[in-house]
Amino acid sequence: MAQQSKIVDWAEVRTWLEEGRTYQWMQEQYLEKYNLPVSRTTFMNARVRLGLPSRQSESQKVIIPWQVRQEHHNKGWYLHLHAAARLADGLPVSKNQKLAFESWWADMQDLGYVVTYEPDTGFYPVPKREGIDNGYIREPDRSPVPT
Repeated sequence: MAQQSKIVDWAEVRTWLEEGRTYQWMQEQYLEKYNLPVSRTTFMNARVRLGLPSRQSESQKVIIPWQVRQEHHNKGWYLHLHAAARLADGLPVSKNQKLAFESWWADMQDLGYVVTYEPDTGFYPVPKREGIDNGYIREPDRSPVPT
């Protein structure tokens, strides 16, 4: 027997996804509106089932270029980088998320740091390399092209 979906109104979820609403926002709406706790995965699966494109934008691919392990999602620095990508794409972020990102990024700039990621340890700050690291992250080392 197939598992019943927790989605109450598919048209509503489609609209939210097309508007670029965050999965967290949708979770909060479902809890408030339907008194129904729904996981992020439910909304991710709904996006696929509705045939909507991946939510990973070009900005996100640049700002978060790594294959991030699931246990590092929904953690501070990942969320800040995700907010940076959404803002770069003109997509909505909550007021609190925007303020948290702006404060974090100001601190990182004051300290002269950017972010890097290692799957075994997660995200961590590293000193910015002048002329190389121009965004939020440590740019990958580039090997010379063989001649």
